Amino acid sequence: MSCLTGPAGVDPPDRKGSTIMTNQEHNIGGIDSHKDTIHVAVITSVGREIADHEFVTTTAGYRRAVAWLIAHGPLHAVGVEGTSSYGVGITTELVRAGTRVVEVNRTRPAERRKQGKSDRLDAYRAARSVLSGEASTDPKRASIEPLRALNVARRSAVKAQQAAWRQIGALLVNAAPELRDHYRDLPDAKLIAALTNTRPAQLADAGRADTLFALRSLARRHARLGEEITEIEHRMLARATAANPALLAVKGVGPVIGAQLLITAGDNPARLHSSASFAALCGTAPIPVGEGDGEGDQGWFPWSIVAVRWPLRWHSSVTIYSVLSAAWWVGKWALTVTAAASGVVGFEVVLSSGRT
Repeated sequence: MSCLTGPAGVDPPDRKGSTIMTNQEHNIGGIDSHKDTIHVAVITSVGREIADHEFVTTTAGYRRAVAWLIAHGPLHAVGVEGTSSYGVGITTELVRAGTRVVEVNRTRPAERRKQGKSDRLDAYRAARSVLSGEASTDPKRASIEPLRALNVARRSAVKAQQAAWRQIGALLVNAAPELRDHYRDLPDAKLIAALTNTRPAQLADAGRADTLFALRSLARRHARLGEEITEIEHRMLARATAANPALLAVKGVGPVIGAQLLITAGDNPARLHSSASFAALCGTAPIPVGEGDGEGDQGWFPWSIVAVRWPLRWHSSVTIYSVLSAAWWVGKWALTVTAAASGVVGFEVVLSSGRT
């Protein structure tokens, strides 16, 4: 079971930015990952380049890459770009070999313009990021991937269902008055049920029959997607409960919110050093914005409302919930306050699940 431990209300020490102290005989690896190849580099504990090589992204290629790294001497850690995407295969193989893996961010555009951009340079840059302490986050565990896959499938089904519902409404607006008046006052669930059971072939007017056929097709699609979403959520609930039963026991945390919190944490409590680190992982760190409308935190804003605001109704941090609710109504200028509150409370919700 994945959980976080630590004194109540106290953030664990943040390792961000601390220089990695390594054994003088231990090397550091860096990996630039792509779809078909990975480029692997090795440096010494003082940053001197040793060697680099390219490997294919197959099971055999990953094993050769790990063997190649080990052949150059003891490893302190390996920095990998894209540990949850193209680098997931080599990350899994390194962890299986007992090597510490550190998640490295992709090269920023400014650095690319200044220092150049190539697979070889990116691999060495990944290794130096680990050495300097710039990269210090542990990777997400591979065990979270099935839950993430279910979450992706559910999100896709929800979008398709919403699209079908909007199309039903648009068709009814433009339908013949007799057809529109027959369905306009029905509640949502009854409207879907009524359209699903219609018989367009019984209409004498060919135009109205085709419109009703289209409406029935969309209604049946909407219903099928609803059944699919329910089935996916049942699987998400089972997997999330198996991963962290205490988290799902928190009042207001259901399969969707619980799954998203676990995916954000990566099923790895070592990734969350503090509420600030949790906010940074979620893209909701309150970054100062010099000019403009303060758009810096809006990427996280929908998530903070959906996944944090509802659990907070039963959360002990009532003050933070009040701040979050007030910021929602105040407007754009309060986004930084909202983001900060979301990061703190989201971290506390996950943290509280480990206090059993």
